[in-house]
Amino acid sequence: MTTYLLVLLGMLLNVAAQVALKWAAAGLSATAASGEDGKLTLSAIAADPLRVALNGWFITGLALYAISVVNWLVVLDRMALSVAYPLMSLGYILTLVLGVMLFREPLSLMRVLGVVVIIIGVILISRPVVPHA
Repeated sequence: MTTYLLVLLGMLLNVAAQVALKWAAAGLSATAASGEDGKLTLSAIAADPLRVALNGWFITGLALYAISVVNWLVVLDRMALSVAYPLMSLGYILTLVLGVMLFREPLSLMRVLGVVVIIIGVILISRPVVPHA
């Protein structure tokens, strides 16, 4: 049970890191020399990497990922990779929900169906392997 809680923790850390990086990108694009459509570009990042590196949301996202990696090492020592990694895909569902709620990203029937497919896949993959007689 503890291992599954560590997988959940890892998934939550990854989702939180993604949200922090999305906020960083939004803040950086609002103040950067952006492309034609006002979006952040690789050249704008390359022109002022220190600005990116000192962005609080960027630092938070990286820190969350670092903690997640350490947590992941513990998970991988306790659980099969072929089970642990698919469980992490549940984070896609939470990321979708947060994207809709926090960033007003569109929700479509295809995305909802994708969530259903992910859930079915995780259920199938996480079932115990039964050897054939």
